Amino acid sequence: MIPIKIHNFIPLFIILGLFWSSFCFPVALAQSSPPAQDPVLYLGDSDLSSVTVDLDGDWEFYWDQLLTPGDFEARDIEKTGLFPVPNAWNSFQVEGENLPGKGYATYRLLLEVADNSQNLGLKLPRIFTSYRLWINGEEMAAGGQVGKDRSTATPQYLPRSVFFRSDDPQVELIIQVSNFSHRSGGILESIELGEQRVILTQENQRIAYELFLFGALLIMGVYHLALFSFRKKEPSFFYFGIFCLLLGLRTIMVGEIFFIRLFPGFNWEIAHKMQTLSFYMSIFVMAMFFRFSFPRYFSKKYTRLILIIVASFSLLVLFTPARIFTPVNPVFQIFTLLIAVVSIRALYKATQKRERGGHLIIAGALVLIISGVNDILFHSILMSDFQLFNPLIRTGNLSSLGLLAFVFSHSLVLSIRYSQAFHQNELLTVELQDINKNLENRIKNRTEELEISNQKISQQKADLEKANQALEKVSFRDPLTDIWNRRYFDEAVKVEWRRALQEGSPISLIFADIDDFKAYNDFYGHHDGDNCLIRVGEVLKKYSRRAGEMVARYGGEEFVILLPGTNQVKALELAETLRQQVEGLRIMHGTGSGENPVTISLGVATLIPDEHNSARDLVASADQAMYEAKRKGKNRVIACTP
Repeated sequence: MIPIKIHNFIPLFIILGLFWSSFCFPVALAQSSPPAQDPVLYLGDSDLSSVTVDLDGDWEFYWDQLLTPGDFEARDIEKTGLFPVPNAWNSFQVEGENLPGKGYATYRLLLEVADNSQNLGLKLPRIFTSYRLWINGEEMAAGGQVGKDRSTATPQYLPRSVFFRSDDPQVELIIQVSNFSHRSGGILESIELGEQRVILTQENQRIAYELFLFGALLIMGVYHLALFSFRKKEPSFFYFGIFCLLLGLRTIMVGEIFFIRLFPGFNWEIAHKMQTLSFYMSIFVMAMFFRFSFPRYFSKKYTRLILIIVASFSLLVLFTPARIFTPVNPVFQIFTLLIAVVSIRALYKATQKRERGGHLIIAGALVLIISGVNDILFHSILMSDFQLFNPLIRTGNLSSLGLLAFVFSHSLVLSIRYSQAFHQNELLTVELQDINKNLENRIKNRTEELEISNQKISQQKADLEKANQALEKVSFRDPLTDIWNRRYFDEAVKVEWRRALQEGSPISLIFADIDDFKAYNDFYGHHDGDNCLIRVGEVLKKYSRRAGEMVARYGGEEFVILLPGTNQVKALELAETLRQQVEGLRIMHGTGSGENPVTISLGVATLIPDEHNSARDLVASADQAMYEAKRKGKNRVIACTP
């Protein structure tokens, strides 16, 4: 049981004071701006070829109006005022009254770009909770369905990149936004402008980073659950594994929201509930992990209280819409900060008492708790409505990275425990050698006991090695088609690229995509869809037999065939053979006007590596060629050289 003392909660009182002051005294940034001339953002001195620029500042704001470019051309429209972006419109004042969270509005901004010959791009964040975007009069993107009431508006978080080329140095941005589902409305995060290549690179890096975190957390979660299945007496393994899986789920539902990229039509309410519940439940699961790791410092009453509170908030999330449960999120965030303070204090006590592995676990836990507090502040009411911590908190979604640090520290503790066990064995061996020769029988018995202990340890080591090998195989093999997955391909293409660079030999890549697979899968069902993927994968694998050649499932219905030392002519011949072989499978597809066999479209790219190109160029060229084959009618082979 943890004794409660007032001085231990001074940090919490400070945080509570900040929350209270934000409600009572909103900062000036959230106030309405006086009437001004049309805002123009000058970017003449910005080097958009190497970095992105945040379009932060005052935008024209038209409340209760959904305006299009034609409306601005046809007549003069009086704006409500100038509104600071990023910011929630909840605290914007119109005629002396704050706007509500629900409603709709139009934002407008003019950009002055010095070099209008660039291929530019916008990185759009989450917009609360639906939007439409026009660039120079042309509609370029939308998220959800913009409407004037709850019945006509459909919410959706869809971070994406939009690319355009303007022949005029002045660029006009118009964004319609509506919100009837969340407590906050408007553009709450920065919109980035940059050259197309820079925007794409940053987006790919963010997605790769989040997928790396997701994969690492997934593997560690499964690994600890497997350890628990072999050692039921260590429930901390179970709770730690569940905690990894919950944080892994949350990782793909924030940031770039890769989950929505996989399922674009997924219900916004359900996705928001999943994201929120993964956070809520992780607090209880983490408390249970500490309870079983340090039972002297985390009592049953403490974890039972956390369970009751987490269950209460979780039921609220499950049975109410987001517009009801999102306003109470700050209350749970305060509760989480309280848990963080209590946990740090208890772990500090464990370190003082020299609990085995306590100093390592508290180091990892501190990183995890600090990163979690960072995410809470980034997504809290203080950031969305009042921008209180914007100068300090610039990036959210660090808790997954903090968990990796905690996983590492926890793994070190396990290693120390196993090392201590081996060290104890060594001491016992020395002790046996020093025993009096007259005690031969005793020595014999002790030796037998030691051999049995060593056998058990060796067996445990072998089991762990098998588990690690199985996990490694799972991480590199696609479980459905039993061919290499994208993660293994990403490593293999780097190795072959370096080899080709040294030898000066060509390297080819074939990008294959099953035509109309989504329609086939929707019509016949996932079982037949899986069988189709398996059969196509078998055909591709059959024709990749040479040393260094490999076929991998790149994602969904996409496959790649890596061909080191192969020129473009041979690669095209192989691609045509694969196309004919897949068509010859006669997997009939009856979802269109008639019944036709399933086909594939293939893109071929060949490069001779040098200092001016990279493996990424090879993949991008093959992917571009494949999409060109799609555009030209599908079921064909297209070659492309960047």
